[in-house]
Amino acid sequence: MIALHGCTGLSSLPNIGPGLAALGYVVIMPDSLARADRAGRFTCTGTSVGTGNLDIYDKRVEEADYAIEQVQGKPWYDGRHLLLLGHSEGGYAVARKAYARISAAAISGYWCTLGLPVAQVAPTLTVNYDQDPFYVNVPGVGAPSCSGGPAGSRHVVLTGAFHTAFELEPGRSDLHDFARAQAAR
Repeated sequence: MIALHGCTGLSSLPNIGPGLAALGYVVIMPDSLARADRAGRFTCTGTSVGTGNLDIYDKRVEEADYAIEQVQGKPWYDGRHLLLLGHSEGGYAVARKAYARISAAAISGYWCTLGLPVAQVAPTLTVNYDQDPFYVNVPGVGAPSCSGGPAGSRHVVLTGAFHTAFELEPGRSDLHDFARAQAAR
């Protein structure tokens, strides 16, 4: 599993790696904030979604592609099971491309109002809270619409005012169930 963090860095997914590793998954978490061309750019605080450096999204897709390429060259990779997970800014990077070399995708903290190209090629799980503080006051953003996708795709809307859906129950359970189902395919 490759997990792409949100705009606050690896601290946005503190329990994902250890939790999924405990279930037997190899979890790779690239640190986008370690990139020299990103230093000090596109930070987020509170309910702000960043400073508007839109090239960051292209860089996040590059990071996902690079991580996928690196995993595929490892002797322990079975060549069939590769789940690409993203939260918030990382979720947007996962959602916005139809990655041909993954078997499944999981997204949290990103409302699907712009569509999910990734769902064209892989079963996709989205988990969001209905009162996510990053989206609740954004004009034009209503209930997310993540319908469609290959068999096994699921969209879950939880009740609450949280942004880190995979870090809290029941979102974590949804992720674990989805990952197990994809591993069994």
